[in-house]
Amino acid sequence: MRKLFITIMLLHGLTLSIFAGTPVLLTDNTSLISIGKQIDVFEDPGGRLTLQQILSPEYQAQFKKSTQEVPNFGTKQTFVWCRIQIKNVSHKDWVLNVDFPYLHGVIFYQPSGNAYTMEETGRSFPFSKRHIRNRSFLFALQLKEGEEKEIYLRVENHVCIFPLYIGSMTAISEKQHPEDTLYGIYYGICFIVAFYALALFIATHETYYFYFFLQIIFFFLYGIIYCGDASQWFPAFALPVTDFGTVIISIGIIFVYLFFNSFLNTRKKIPAASRTFLISASLIVIAVLLYFAGFRSLATTINMIVFSSVFLAAVILIFYLKEEKIIRLLFIGFAIGFGVVVFWILMLQNLIPYTRIVNNLFMIQYMWWMIIFSVVLGLNINNYIKEKYQAQKESLTYLKENEKLILHQNEMLEQKVEERTKELRETQSQLIQSEKMASLGELTAGIAHEMQNPLNFVNNFSEINTELIGEMKNELNEGNTKEAIAIANTIEENEQKINHHGKRADAIVKGMIQHSRINSGQQELTNLNALADEYLRLSYHGFRAKDKSFNAITHTDFDEKIGKINIIPQDIGRVLLNLYNNAFYSVAEKSTQHSENLPAGQAGYEPAIWLATRKNGDKIFINVKDNGNGIPQKLIDKIFQPFFTTKPTGQGTGLGLSLSYDIIKAHGGEIKVETKEGEGSEFIIQLPIKENG
Repeated sequence: MRKLFITIMLLHGLTLSIFAGTPVLLTDNTSLISIGKQIDVFEDPGGRLTLQQILSPEYQAQFKKSTQEVPNFGTKQTFVWCRIQIKNVSHKDWVLNVDFPYLHGVIFYQPSGNAYTMEETGRSFPFSKRHIRNRSFLFALQLKEGEEKEIYLRVENHVCIFPLYIGSMTAISEKQHPEDTLYGIYYGICFIVAFYALALFIATHETYYFYFFLQIIFFFLYGIIYCGDASQWFPAFALPVTDFGTVIISIGIIFVYLFFNSFLNTRKKIPAASRTFLISASLIVIAVLLYFAGFRSLATTINMIVFSSVFLAAVILIFYLKEEKIIRLLFIGFAIGFGVVVFWILMLQNLIPYTRIVNNLFMIQYMWWMIIFSVVLGLNINNYIKEKYQAQKESLTYLKENEKLILHQNEMLEQKVEERTKELRETQSQLIQSEKMASLGELTAGIAHEMQNPLNFVNNFSEINTELIGEMKNELNEGNTKEAIAIANTIEENEQKINHHGKRADAIVKGMIQHSRINSGQQELTNLNALADEYLRLSYHGFRAKDKSFNAITHTDFDEKIGKINIIPQDIGRVLLNLYNNAFYSVAEKSTQHSENLPAGQAGYEPAIWLATRKNGDKIFINVKDNGNGIPQKLIDKIFQPFFTTKPTGQGTGLGLSLSYDIIKAHGGEIKVETKEGEGSEFIIQLPIKENG
């Protein structure tokens, strides 16, 4: 087979000078050229010939010079071979553009050594697999400077039109830009008007709005197939239906007939017109069946004839009913649209030359049609509104009679609401404290356990010390001073433990009193930044007093726009102090863990606390952040509960965050926590800005 192909190539080379025409010359001055009249064409209606056969002298002699700037074989199912001789005398890269995205199949052949490479594409070819991704069909020409080649195209379609251009990618993109803009406008108008028609249908339940909506949908689908955008936008949906553009537009035409039949009410006004529309729809259905049977060109021709004839009949019908304002406007839109569609159909039938403007007349006509019909539907909905106005007017009169009574009732309700709101505000603080006291009752068992533990230690060590004092007296009486001193040391250690556990009990009692105490403080104008800074220093020095080796870096970022705000400074200070103490405790724990696990002489973890304030609208935010161990996610929902603590026994009562939560809530604010275990925590206080008094 390979030897046969090489033989054919040699014969083809011998006959090239006989049959080949003047080559397309590509120079440095060339940007974009149309080559429709510079190619040779050969029609293969059955599509049976292969490239090897086409290269033989028998078929080379049958190629004819194209006489059209844009080759157009009309609406018939056919296959057309194009022979193109190209010579490159530039240093540019060139692209061949077959600018009719509706073509079913395009196969591009160009020589490479002793063979031809093949590249296949078409409207149903996956967009992602095209060598050059574009809604049109683009093929890269492998031409070196000074090289001349003969390339071939095989085009297949039932509407066989194929504008051919050679140019740079930049020039081709510039050529496509106006059409891309037009298509974008077309798609946008389709979406807007379809939504508008659907909204009118939902509002009025008139079927002709729904018919109008459906015809837009099907004409939109045909448009994205005809323009080559379907395989790019909706590949999963589009690729299976790209071969059924004629079917889609046929269904759209049927909905056009249904729309006019319903909108003009022809069944009652002009029964003959209604029957005409019904017959036309039946012919369209026959055309669809012929399309599926393989007679695609015949189906397309029937569609065009029926569409044009009924289009004309609709214009005459509208003219007959033109006494109505809406009908006159409809007549103008339909008459102009009919004329535009006729030009487009004549171009498809190869009765008038192809131009880019005529090729896009379908889009232009339908955009015009949608705009005019939208105005018509808008006027129609206005009439619908006027019909409803009288009934609404009567209802409005009845409502006005009751308006005074309703207003009076509203005033009474508003007054009662204000009274109840005032009562609720007055009791809000009491409720908070009452809830706190109720929680103490529920937690009695837990508190008893917390108190019992340190008291047991105090009682036990006290009893032990009593016995030790007796032993020490005996030793002193016997003159055993050394033993007596040892017993005294043990007593001293026990006393320290008694003191430690006594303080634990004292802390628990104080926490309970503080948690249940009713606050009688008054709000006053306070410099929040100064208050926050003061308590930060107080907390840090207090922590340093307990642990001289502890050090931490504090970062502050105060928003000076805050100024003074109305708060109870003692309460807010208590909240801040609690958050600072927790933060310092967390970083101290993490610092201890790192120092134990870190090799000697190696720099390690650096404890740090961040304090920031900011004003945002009518709210103040206070952020306290640390880089400690953080809070486990499973404990986040419990940290504001009374007596819940993550600290070891004896190092926290679990009332600090609970009390802080209540204080912030009483101020009308919120407190939240953001944390990541092992990386730190951030508490965020949000307070409202209240006017003085």
